[in-house]
Amino acid sequence: MNELNKLISTNPLLTIVTVVLNKEDLIESTILSVLNQSYSNIEYIVIDGGSKDGTTEVINKYNVSNSDVIKMS
Repeated sequence: MNELNKLISTNPLLTIVTVVLNKEDLIESTILSVLNQSYSNIEYIVIDGGSKDGTTEVINKYNVSNSDVIKMS
């Protein structure tokens, strides 16, 4: 087994998807819960359904352009 296959089998990618609509009061604690996990190989996708409150602004706080931690749709 080559090194890449060993890495994948011991540390597989875990994708977490959060779908949110108008939950400014809850989205930050949800994001922090995912970001504070001890498992390191996480892809985190946040899908906002067109929130009209401050949800988008909270998501954008964590959406760093050079990071794959959060992708917003």
